[in-house]
Amino acid sequence: MEDVIASWRRALSQEGLISGNFYSIYNENASGAKEGEGLRRLKEKRDADVARIVERMDKVSIERAYRIIKALESFAKEIKEEKIPALHEALQSWRRKVLWSDGVIVAALLGLFAFLQMEFGLLESPVISMFYGAAAVIGFLFLHAKLHGFFARRAAKQYKEKDPAIANAILHNTKWWRPIIGFGTGWHKKTKSALDTLMSQSKEAIQKLNDQFVSTSAPKTEKIETEDVFKND
Repeated sequence: MEDVIASWRRALSQEGLISGNFYSIYNENASGAKEGEGLRRLKEKRDADVARIVERMDKVSIERAYRIIKALESFAKEIKEEKIPALHEALQSWRRKVLWSDGVIVAALLGLFAFLQMEFGLLESPVISMFYGAAAVIGFLFLHAKLHGFFARRAAKQYKEKDPAIANAILHNTKWWRPIIGFGTGWHKKTKSALDTLMSQSKEAIQKLNDQFVSTSAPKTEKIETEDVFKND
């Protein structure tokens, strides 16, 4: 039996599997081995390996819980420290461009009305004034909508390759019904606060898992190693 185990280990080593743990168990009823020192060693090795396998199986759900919590914390940290600042900067740039464009359009319309009034006096009649006023409002809204969408698509295009999530967020936050004045006031602060709460809860959950599953009676070095793996990045 020991020769078989040694042969398997050599075969695995030749394939490059030289790290990790190697467990060996056997069916005592089918082994046909005779009582003696060799059989005693096999039984001890089998019992030790079975105990380690069972212990590893028991820890699977625990480690899965650690991984899920750490993944959630890392995701929240990434959103707070990377995604939100990039999205906020892109949206503020979009807002400035739209407002500047609106200002140019309004100035052009006012200049046009001033020219028509001085040259032709077309605005002296209330009916004509209302007509031109309505036409100006419609024209302004049309151009505003076009520029609104143009600058949004342009901003999203800059992130389409390197971060599609931010590109989609830009398009989502620049829909035509979203107001330009007061745009984004406080929303990123509220989101960051919610993410801070989530990360704090993640740390608390990890601490609870440590308190529940890290034995206080374990050797000091073992406890430190476990906490380093699951509590710290």
